[in-house]
Formats: sequence, structure tokens, C-alpha cells
Amino acid sequence: MPGEEGAPAFVRTCDSRVGFARIAPTDGDLNLDNLRLYAADQHSSVANREVFARGRRQGGRWRAFKTLVLLNGSEATLSVLPHDRDAFLLAYDPSHVRNFAYARQDGQAEVRFVNCERPRPDLEFPGALLARKPGCFHLQAVSQDGTVLASGVVNIAMGRGACRNE
Repeated sequence: MPGEEGAPAFVRTCDSRVGFARIAPTDGDLNLDNLRLYAADQHSSVANREVFARGRRQGGRWRAFKTLVLLNGSEATLSVLPHDRDAFLLAYDPSHVRNFAYARQDGQAEVRFVNCERPRPDLEFPGALLARKPGCFHLQAVSQDGTVLASGVVNIAMGRGACRNE
């Protein structure tokens, strides 16, 4: 099942990009070496846990928080650390796009982003961060050979800045 440890990474290629415009950085970006999650922390100021309570009333669905991944380089894999996968996943498979509520099987634990044959800067891939509950969730950018390039924390509905030093 996607999102399970040991499952292959979902792959997004140049053909599935939405653009390659230069998007100006924001305070809410999460920079992980050659990957940038545009405005990934924009939802952190949403302290209202009701967004998750409504999900429980809809059969335990997970909530989606839209963000773009911008790739600068030939490729990189974005990975949710194993200890966070029970409550946090990525949603970058266009065939699993839903409205606001997602199921766990709609998410991916790892997504590999691959640039065009002639690499372009800031290649944009739309998707979302999926959360089952509020929290501070850990991501890594990993190279093709498995080297961890960078690590970071995404803060979902807990208050801006609360996760940055974890």
C-alpha cells in the first residue's frame, strides 16, 4: 500500500509538471536542498482543530493542505520519516486527487521528482500534504543513491514556529 515502509516511491516526471516559472520564495517555504515546498507552512497558523474534527465525522478522512514542490536539479525524493507516516503523508499522485477529505491509501510516503531531459529550474509539481491530525511532521530530501540531502519539519495546525527546532 502506498505510504507503507518499503513501498516504492511514487514518481513525478517532467511530463506531469504544471510549469517552470520562477516563484518567489515566501516565509512559509520549506527548503530541502534542491527541493522547495512552496508555502508548506502557510497552514500552520490555522490553530482551529475543528478542521480535523470535521474529518472524523466524515469517516476518519485525512485533510489535504495544498503546496507546490519546486525541483532545482536533476531529481530528488521527498520522504516522510517512518515515525510520522501514521498521521502524515504526501499526495502527489494526480489519479488520487480528491476534494478536501482523503483516505490514507491516497497518500504516498515517498515521491521522487524527476526533471526534464534538459533540466529546468523551479520545475513545479502540484500536490498536497495530508494530515490525519495536527502536528509537527518530518520530511527529508533524498538523492538517488539514498543520501539524505536535507531534513525539515512541517507544522500543520499547531501555530507558526512551534516546530522549527524539532
